[in-house]
Amino acid sequence: MYISSASLNQIPGNISFNKQNILSAINTAKLAGSKFLCLPELCITAYDCQDMFYSDELIVSAKECLFELVSETKGITVTLGLPLYVDGKLYNAVAVVSDGVLLGFTCKSVLANDGIHYEARWFKEWPLDKQSYVSISDNKFEVSNKIYNTFGINFIVEICRDAWVEDRVLLDVLDDVDLVLNSSASHFALGKRQNKIESIFYPLKDKKLVYVYANQLGNIAGNAIYAGDTIIFQNGRVVVDGNRFSYKDYSIITEEVDFSQELSNSSEDALLGFKLEDDYTEFTKAVSLGLFDYLRKTAAKSFALSLSGGMDSSTCACLVYSMYQLALKELGKDGLKQKLGIDSMQDLLHSMYQKSSFSSEATYLAANKLSEYLGASFYAWDVDNVVDEYLSVSENFIGRKLTWEQDNLALQNIQARARAPSIWLLANLYNAVVLVTSNRSEITLGYNTQDGDTAGGLAPIAGVSKQFIKKYLNHFETNSIAGISPVKALSFVNANPPSAELKDKQLDEEDLMPYNLVEKLERLVVLQKLPKAEVIEILSRDSLGNISKKEIVLYVDKFFKLLKKNQWKRERAALSFMLDDFSMDAKTWFRYPVIN
Repeated sequence: MYISSASLNQIPGNISFNKQNILSAINTAKLAGSKFLCLPELCITAYDCQDMFYSDELIVSAKECLFELVSETKGITVTLGLPLYVDGKLYNAVAVVSDGVLLGFTCKSVLANDGIHYEARWFKEWPLDKQSYVSISDNKFEVSNKIYNTFGINFIVEICRDAWVEDRVLLDVLDDVDLVLNSSASHFALGKRQNKIESIFYPLKDKKLVYVYANQLGNIAGNAIYAGDTIIFQNGRVVVDGNRFSYKDYSIITEEVDFSQELSNSSEDALLGFKLEDDYTEFTKAVSLGLFDYLRKTAAKSFALSLSGGMDSSTCACLVYSMYQLALKELGKDGLKQKLGIDSMQDLLHSMYQKSSFSSEATYLAANKLSEYLGASFYAWDVDNVVDEYLSVSENFIGRKLTWEQDNLALQNIQARARAPSIWLLANLYNAVVLVTSNRSEITLGYNTQDGDTAGGLAPIAGVSKQFIKKYLNHFETNSIAGISPVKALSFVNANPPSAELKDKQLDEEDLMPYNLVEKLERLVVLQKLPKAEVIEILSRDSLGNISKKEIVLYVDKFFKLLKKNQWKRERAALSFMLDDFSMDAKTWFRYPVIN
């Protein structure tokens, strides 16, 4: 029997668009002769509707769409996710439809309420032993965790996190089912796939069972990126692990499965066959797809970037380049033009080097050489005249000269702020999204200028540390990543130590602390939430090069102080991608009081 799994790149609340993607997947599966098609969680509305789930119009439209799709399932069984009211409460549900008939609903029992997820804000958890009915158009449909049977196959539905818990329903009915269909919307994070595989599939390594998994695809609503996993797993072995991070509206796998196939005698290689990629590859693919979807779904035409010649802005430029190369490879030139309306990197990325009296020839050369290598458009201008005008006006009304001894912070920040209007102007001219170059370490410590280098609409690297960025660029200079050739022009960037170049002889790590230490502190303090004394004790035992115990105490104290005083900056930060197992995004992951 042929079975299929499809990932869908949906848009929140756009029922007509989402319906078309679902129909395309159904028709593709039917053409391949499939009898089962597993689709992602809440695929009719899209998973990330957030407070749109409070809209009665959305709920009604989703139900109407469901019944329009039922008639399209002749000869095939399909899972269709939607929000559903049962007994006056809203649930995250999957409708099981087969051969033109709605068979019933299964609702999610374990809601995602950690990290960036707040499912309990909209939905109720379905009790494992609950059975109820919903009345729709004078017909009653069962809602339960029941075992379904179509085409002679017994199967149940799992919804994302329902499969991650110890008391999962499946474990009680393993001997009674032949097939499991898992509809998921599990966002991407570095290293998460390994954990997901171990949680969902490892407990099934010795079971006679076919397991089909379907995840959402792409940047659905802004900050979360979905890899679009499609997996068919049988009797402890991977049958198919589909293409991830696709640039198409949907991605589907179909495979012939023999349900009578017996278990192998050995389970030693139970988890072999899953695609596990290194962090640099996953990071590149995830951010590239995130940028691609953000651009096309917001109807923008390009990106604008203040390219300083430093590591952060250079990483942003390389990721836009990677997006272009990966999309071009999968969609072709015509497909890329149809999606984004561009013909080249020159159309896609508009970069600007904004020189001041503290800018070095080395950073100009790095920005120029990199933009040339990537094929981006490049502009350069001097901001000193603008800065001098600000200083002249301010000195007149405060009645004195501004000096570095007395006005260090103001003199640094006015340079950063003077650059913002120009990049916004460029963005307006080309209908471009302004990229913010802040990394997670800078955001954690507040080492950025509000309305200066924080000005923009999207922060693609805000989810990873500066230490990661440094290693990534050094690797990309001499190694291919995700099938993209080494960016040799990065040699000009990597030769320069990190510096904001806002004052004479400024180095970022001298202003702050070593970036490898910042990365350790981020995990100990932000992720693990350890108190200061315990953090100092742990770091004192670690190998930190030439950093003394006294320096560790000073650095830890500084980290805590900067972390806690700069939440107001994080509240105003640009939209960013979730890329690791934690984030500094004040609206989702790091919800911390501004006054504390």
